[in-house]
Amino acid sequence: MFTPMDFEDDFIHFLEEKIAAKFKLKGFDKKNKKEVYKNPKVVKGFLLPKISSDFIVGELPYICFRIIRLETIKANGKNIHCLKTAIIFGCYCSGIQNKGGEKVIVDDGGGYRDLWNIMERTRQFLYNGMYLPKVHLYEDTFSMEVSDEQYYPVWEGQINVDFLVDIPEWGMNDLLYKLP
Repeated sequence: MFTPMDFEDDFIHFLEEKIAAKFKLKGFDKKNKKEVYKNPKVVKGFLLPKISSDFIVGELPYICFRIIRLETIKANGKNIHCLKTAIIFGCYCSGIQNKGGEKVIVDDGGGYRDLWNIMERTRQFLYNGMYLPKVHLYEDTFSMEVSDEQYYPVWEGQINVDFLVDIPEWGMNDLLYKLP
């Protein structure tokens, strides 16, 4: 049987290998106090807060996967688990660039564009079969969004996606249960 936590572990592995490993996004190196390009950090559930006031900057970019809810729905006359999930993305953009040895503010849309690019790449990987799960993507519920308010220098967006997984009938032995 494929439990929600089995799915979470499997999906985190997919995000690490197929998404985060393929992207270098702008981030901030707190130790050297400079912008760098790095792979997004993939986390389960939520980012752990740090003690310092600039904790979030050091965690950027990130991809956070969260199972929000599990519902039982009817599909083709049988009960199916519907896992409602969120894939939350965080990108960094200071808006400051060096031009001729001087730091200037540049509105190049870098954080906004990085955010939509990684979200769109994730959507394409899901729809093009790059993730071969033991669950089924419930395409009718898919959405992507960027919140209206963004807090400098962070850009955050979210993919909302549901996955369907069969559930065993009450009293059914797990050893006899076969996935769809």
